[in-house]
Amino acid sequence: MSGVEQARTLLLLARKDLKVAAILADVSDPEPEAVGFHLQQATEKALKAWLVCRKVVSPKVHDLSLLLSALEDVGEDVAPFSSMVELNPFAVQFRYALYEDEPFVWAELQDHVSQLMKLTAGDKEIIVNEELSSVTMGRSSSSQSHMMVPDNMASRLHAKVEFQRDHFVLVDQSTNGTYMMTDDGEMVMIYRGERALRGNGYIGLGQKPTVGNPLSIRFVSGVT
Repeated sequence: MSGVEQARTLLLLARKDLKVAAILADVSDPEPEAVGFHLQQATEKALKAWLVCRKVVSPKVHDLSLLLSALEDVGEDVAPFSSMVELNPFAVQFRYALYEDEPFVWAELQDHVSQLMKLTAGDKEIIVNEELSSVTMGRSSSSQSHMMVPDNMASRLHAKVEFQRDHFVLVDQSTNGTYMMTDDGEMVMIYRGERALRGNGYIGLGQKPTVGNPLSIRFVSGVT
């Protein structure tokens, strides 16, 4: 299995854990251990997928602080996700113990796990989240929060991905429109408008994206 396939599999499993956690947390009397376990598992798998994408051998551990440290060692900014270590007590080795600390804020932790989107074009990766809530895409190379696509079909500031409250949005501001293709095969074109961005897929600036095309922007999200 290639690194990309391994990362994709890990993220698919992470989203399943996140869905289960959301279902378990949405009952009148949720069980903290069950919800916490699936949130921890979703976070662990997502962080390991991130490491795989950076071509780092993922440590065979459940400790989220060690996984975050490994990402930090290769230059990733993990500060926005530091609170995730609070999920450590719910890891596999602790799942049979009773959690007797203060009540957990499930919604907040679910937000930390799910409100993360990675954009990749060529060798550049940008993480969109609450702190970096808007990333532009286009021919320009104006800033660190910009994904450059050197293609004549793309405008200088062609489109942007924004984090709005609790979801991601793809906004077109171009001449030729923006295409979005999900891993499920759905293809849509956006022209001077916006559309919710969920799951995984590819973004094309001015032309339809294709898998493996260096001009297509890959998006990977924990939001389903």
